[in-house]
This record gives sequence, structure tokens and C-alpha cells, in this order.
Amino acid sequence: MRFSWQLGLGAALALGEFLALSPAAATVTQSVRATGTAAILGSDLANAFEQAKKAALREAVERAAGTLVSASTQVEGFELFSDTILLQSPGYVRGYSVSAQRQVDAHTYEVTLDAEVDLGFLHRQLEAKNLLIAAAGNPPLLCLGKEMLAGQSGAAGWGVVAGELERGIKEASSRFTLLEPGPGNWDAAGALALARTRGAEVLVLGLATLHALPDARVPGGDRLGNLGVSSARAEIEVRLMWVDTGEVVAVLNQSSRAAAGSFEAAAQKAARQGTARLAPQLVKKLLKDWQEKVYAGRPLQLQVEASASQLRRFERTFPAQVGGIDHLQPRGMAGGVGRYEARARHEGFQVARELSAKGLGDLNVEILAVTGNTLSLKLSD
Repeated sequence: MRFSWQLGLGAALALGEFLALSPAAATVTQSVRATGTAAILGSDLANAFEQAKKAALREAVERAAGTLVSASTQVEGFELFSDTILLQSPGYVRGYSVSAQRQVDAHTYEVTLDAEVDLGFLHRQLEAKNLLIAAAGNPPLLCLGKEMLAGQSGAAGWGVVAGELERGIKEASSRFTLLEPGPGNWDAAGALALARTRGAEVLVLGLATLHALPDARVPGGDRLGNLGVSSARAEIEVRLMWVDTGEVVAVLNQSSRAAAGSFEAAAQKAARQGTARLAPQLVKKLLKDWQEKVYAGRPLQLQVEASASQLRRFERTFPAQVGGIDHLQPRGMAGGVGRYEARARHEGFQVARELSAKGLGDLNVEILAVTGNTLSLKLSD
């Protein structure tokens, strides 16, 4: 059994405190000098300066996080999470000053700054994330991704999307359990079946549709194609799903453009960049869903084979007999099977164990099937 939604009282209180603390409470900072670079696009030095400054802030937070993690015994094995928490790097910087800036060459701008990074807030964020993963029972995740060329039916099979999704999740925390990536030729109907076969409880589906961009002119009148440059656009969709119920937790979309020496290289680059931008949002949605299930209760779907009178007795007895069941809601009856949805503080395996131990009064209960979010029963007198 992989799920364990129960959390010891001390750990639960600690997690609640970590999540409740605000940046204003942090008092420990570290001074960091960092340098960032950015591309100069269309002679726009102001934009290049801003992008280089953001890169320098990310570098400052990453360095501070490295110091913090190496000194902490409570975050063992934690990998730096540059594409997740570092996307919010300005929120961890209490102040900064630009010490130097320069145009390195015709294509690159560089900014060096001195930043004060809030270690207290950063530490709480690290700990809160890892405690939440543990509280959720760390369900195994499977990432499936593929790249499709617009107008063609076959998948490219590059593995870029799945690889970027996995990288983003790993960088968010080494505590996540990631299964080996699956094949890149899945279809929507077969993805859930594949995930069940692999033993995944959470499925991440990523699809990049790739388009060749028209040959554009550059200053001077020449075209990019004549200069050996191809451009591509990637339209990326990522779905986050529970495997057992098929519940879609989130659907994320991103468009990205890139240029390279060939269309294939440009398409891979665009797919990689766009997926990397979505990865932090994906982790945020995942943790938010787990947090809601840990604290507010998770949806539990029940199918109960029984007569109409047995179902009425079940509706009275089940919430009272089994701990942590709230709001048992009938969803209809057909073919001798009643369907219900409940809000449960424990996952389906724990509910099944309680039913086996306690029973339901004078009703005999046979457990037909159970997953983390579903329970199938048969009642008899």
C-alpha cells in the first residue's frame, strides 16, 4: 500500500506552522554576489538588462539555498529546485543593488548584483514542501510525454517533453517518487491503462505540437533560411491526473518559439523551453492538490452492490461506523449498484481496513476492489 494520508500530530502541527508562516517573520539573511546574463533581442538593451537581472537574482537564491541545504540535517538529499521555487526568487530577496552591468558582445548582456537572501523564509518553504510530500504518502508519479509535428500522425519520439517534466519535478524535490518514463507513442485512451500497469498513482501527460515558422527577414533584407537558421513554435499541453479515478487535477498550456540550425533542433529547443516553463506550475498544482486532500479530506468514490433496503441501511451505518467519513452523497442506483461520493480523511485502503475490522452492523460486507480514491463493496444480509 503506497498511500498514507495520516500524519503524526507533531508533524501535522509543524507542517501547518510552516505553511502559515509569512515572509515578514524571517530575520536570517545571507549576502550573496551573483551574475546573470541574457540575450540581446532586437537591440533592446533595457529588456536584456531586466532579464539578466532576473537571472542574477535566481543565481543568488540558488547559492543561498545550496548553503542552507548543505548545512541542514532535516532536508537530506534535497536537490536544488531552480525551475520551481527559484522562479519566485524575488520573493526570497529582501534587497539588492546592482554593482556592475555591461554589454558583453553584440548578443549578450551581463548584470552583477549584491543580494540579501531571506534564509528563514527559504528554509520554511523547503521544509513545508517535504513535509507535505510525506504527509500525502508520496504517491508514485509517471510522466508521459510526446512530440507531434503539426499535420503528421506519428510521434517524433524525442523524449524531450517527458524528460523536462521529470527534471522539473526532481528539481522541486528529491522526495518525489518518479517511475521510469514510459514510451512516447501512447494515446489518450491508453495512457491511464499504461499508468495502472506501471503502478503509478499520479499521471503527468505532456504533449508538444510543433510548427515550422515562416522564413523571416532579418535587418539588412536577408532571410533567416539563407543564414542557415530555422524557426519553430511548440504548443504544449500538460495534464495532471489521478490514475485510479481519472480525475484531472490541472491542465496547463504554454507556447514557445526557438531558432536553431535545423527545424528539428529548433523544434526540440522550443519544446524543451516551453515544458521547462510549465514544470514549476505543474509542481505547484500537484502540491496544492495534495495539501487539500491532506487537510480538507479527499474524495472517495464508492460502488455498492446491494438491494434498495440494504443501501438505505448502508447510508445510515457507514458514516457512523467508519472513522473520518464526511458528507456521504448518493449519486444514483442502476443495475443493483449504488454509487456514492464521500469526503474522507483517509484513503481507500484505510477505509477498507476499518470496514474489515468493524463491519457494518448486521450487514455482511465483501470488499471487491480498492484503490486510493475508490472502493467497491458487496452487501448481503
